[in-house]
Amino acid sequence: MSFELKRSSLSDSFKPVPLYSRAWVFQEQALSPRILAYARDRVSWKCQEMIFDERAPLAKSIDDFIKEDRATDIVRRAGDPRNTDATMAQLQQKWIFPRLDMPHPRRNIRNIGYHREGCYSPDDEFLMDWGDIIAEYTRRKLTYQTDKLIAIQGIANAVAPIVSRTYFAGIWVDTPRAVLMGLVWSSRFRGADSHRLDIVPSWSWASVDCEVLWSGHMICCLESRADIAVIKDLAAAGKLTGELVIESNVRLASKGEGNVFTITAWSESPVDELSRQTTTASRWPIDNRETVIGMDEELGENVQLWFAELAAGANHNLRNRKEVHCLVLLACDGTDTMFRRVGYSIWEEQKWQNEELPELKRKKLTIL
Repeated sequence: MSFELKRSSLSDSFKPVPLYSRAWVFQEQALSPRILAYARDRVSWKCQEMIFDERAPLAKSIDDFIKEDRATDIVRRAGDPRNTDATMAQLQQKWIFPRLDMPHPRRNIRNIGYHREGCYSPDDEFLMDWGDIIAEYTRRKLTYQTDKLIAIQGIANAVAPIVSRTYFAGIWVDTPRAVLMGLVWSSRFRGADSHRLDIVPSWSWASVDCEVLWSGHMICCLESRADIAVIKDLAAAGKLTGELVIESNVRLASKGEGNVFTITAWSESPVDELSRQTTTASRWPIDNRETVIGMDEELGENVQLWFAELAAGANHNLRNRKEVHCLVLLACDGTDTMFRRVGYSIWEEQKWQNEELPELKRKKLTIL
């Protein structure tokens, strides 16, 4: 009797790994200083100094592995385990198991993503890294969406004392800047059967059951356009609730059939502003080719919306075009002070400031 052992190509080692598609595994990977992994066709191990894969039998230092990944991740396919491993190694190295020979992570801007060096403050760099974590985490699947915050709480608990920050509902809330950076997310690849989770605030990325894109990755020198007043924890049975209070420049808009949006004129009274009845003369269509509007949930037709200006910055992917980032809000129960987030919008600065549009109004908004 004879048999033959076939070695598949090395490229097979870089195909998506089923285990990496599970959200609970993300936390287990991040909090384990040493990992021995048994894959379909190989064994690999990783510690805080080295990484080894028997299919590529030369061990590599963690530092070299991270640098190599950052230099080549643009051309890699989504789901490539090397991207995940490098992101995890960098997370551990800087925020969970920081080495004694490295500067304090909050003061070392150069040990963070190469493409952002010199663009953000050290504090912003940590918040951007958290955006990387959430983007990677939300690509993964959960059997129960109610576990979304629970399955990442351990990472937040491990990081908080190292960076001296306060965590709530998926974002860092110790400073207005931290809150701002926690709000610049948008829903991505939302399926037809996706829905909002009402057990967390609508302004939190954990309120959507889909992948989240962190817009801060495209923004250089983020400038706040809203005053972040407070996040008030409203303890409720079985829910993680919180009021976010901001003061912001806003525009009134209407959603029509499909993805047709129009800016609408302000009326004399708040009640009229919430009315769904507007004339053609008081409407300004929004060009979807120039303005990005991503909805977190499906809404009907003739729905009144508010665009609340949140931040502005230069998009380094579009020749540093100045863009304005807005929350898309829906008024709660016919009021003009209480809202919930239903989407995210990105405008070219000149379009947002267009003098032909109704004037911007400064409003104090409470977002649930």
